[in-house]
Amino acid sequence: MDVLTGNDVSGVYRARLQLVDGSNPLRFELSQAEKLTENYRGDNASFNQTTGELNLPFVDIAGTGNSVSTYAAGFQLIPGLPVLTFELKQAVLVK
Repeated sequence: MDVLTGNDVSGVYRARLQLVDGSNPLRFELSQAEKLTENYRGDNASFNQTTGELNLPFVDIAGTGNSVSTYAAGFQLIPGLPVLTFELKQAVLVK
């Protein structure tokens, strides 16, 4: 995902989010992140540190019987928690 800081500096990261068990509304914690080289082309996912908005254009969800559904999703950072945690604000079925 492309990460934008408040001073318009950006970087590209590979990040993994993990569902917080029992959360309602759904919340996800950052479980892993690594900065990628400048040559890496982003996937149009973006996180704006100033607003706390995370937008993922493609999220694959595995269902029963090996079915996979793809969603576009918008998240909001929950401030003040010890681990970066995002709350699901919007999800739209893409495929």
